[in-house]
Amino acid sequence: MHMIIIEGCDNTGKTTLKERILKVKSGAVSGPKQTRPPEDPQAYMERLWEILMKPNTDGMVFDRFYFSELVYGPLFRGKVSFTPTERVLIEKMLKKHNPLIIYCHRAPERIIERIYEREQLHGLEEKIPKIIERYNEIFLPWAEAGYVTVYDIDNPLTAITTWKEIDKYFYLRSGKEVTA
Repeated sequence: MHMIIIEGCDNTGKTTLKERILKVKSGAVSGPKQTRPPEDPQAYMERLWEILMKPNTDGMVFDRFYFSELVYGPLFRGKVSFTPTERVLIEKMLKKHNPLIIYCHRAPERIIERIYEREQLHGLEEKIPKIIERYNEIFLPWAEAGYVTVYDIDNPLTAITTWKEIDKYFYLRSGKEVTA
């Protein structure tokens, strides 16, 4: 079992997917949820380092992680909570954990349909296209390296509904052949 990071814009099914994974996979545990924006940037960095320094993060499932800060920080506060040097170190350490990053994607109009069902960040609606664009930019190199899979809650062809599908994904990533 691997570390799983579920990321994406608000209202794209992250929490639903996390709950589904925690329900169907024994040994899966909920990692701490990242708040947006971090209430205390120093505490945020300390928590991030604490997680990344663990020798084993297998089975930890995160509803948001480091990537949300790269997207939301600049759009809502004009900056991120870490330096470029810290970013390089975070990414290097994160890759050592060989995470599965699930990028929850949804059409902007579907996100907007549900935007007022719960409390949201002020100004979120008009920033949705930029949020999606920023996630796409950030995840491109991670996807090219084989870390990212896309989940679209509105498209059953991309919906990850069982842990077996996630296990199959990791098996494929290892370069082994899958026998049905």
